[in-house]
Order: sequence, then structure tokens, then C-alpha cells
Amino acid sequence: MGASPGAGVPIERWDEGETSAADACFRCGCLGYARGMPPKRLRPRDLTEVWPDSPVADAVGEVARRVALALQAAIGESSLREVAARTGVDHTTVADVLNGTAWPDTITLARLEIGLGVALWPADYIAEARDAGRGQ
Repeated sequence: MGASPGAGVPIERWDEGETSAADACFRCGCLGYARGMPPKRLRPRDLTEVWPDSPVADAVGEVARRVALALQAAIGESSLREVAARTGVDHTTVADVLNGTAWPDTITLARLEIGLGVALWPADYIAEARDAGRGQ
């Protein structure tokens, strides 16, 4: 028998006790792909040992880490609710970016940069990573 549509594990490889593609899916580690969902990506904080203090080997994860560090510096002593009021970004989203539990999207970055009056996007690192071929 072949693979179930979208499954990460061929049906004949399901272990005893697995009754569905979803069971096999979680064993193989694709986190939902067998149910037709795309694989779940790791959170930025999952890409390094100590978030945000340790560099991330993955270039995209390193961008998220540098955004979090720049945001942390821009916030200073302000509370998350004060930042939310100034930027229009919910305080929980700000916390998620700082904690590396969410990938910041462009709307969030734009609102934070405009509201805080600082650049958070690490343009210097982007050029450095591109020149080193890390974006591949």
C-alpha cells in the first residue's frame, strides 16, 4: 500500500496501535501533515538554547532574535500595555515577539517601528547573511 494523501508515513509503516494517519504523523514528527495541515514550524525561541541571548544558526531565526533584542531595547522601562497604547499592537503580541513564541509579521513590525519611532528590522544583518549565503 502507498502513502495516505498528505501523510508523512506510508500506511504499511504505521506501528501497532496507530489507527490513523494522524497517529502515524505525530510519531514521524510532521505535526499534523497527515491531516492535510502543513507541518508546524518551530517558534523562534525553539531554535536556540537561550532566547534571546544566544545566536541562532538559522538566518531567519536570527532575524527574529535580533528584532526581539531591538524591541526590548526600544521598550526600555515602559510596560507592555504602554507599548500597546503607543503602537496599536496588543500587549500579548508584544510579549510573544519578546519571548520568541511568535514570528512577528510585517503589520506588527510596522506598527511597532512607527509607534516607538525606531527601526527594529536588522537590515545590517540581512545584508551580512545574504553576503555569507545564509539565506539558502
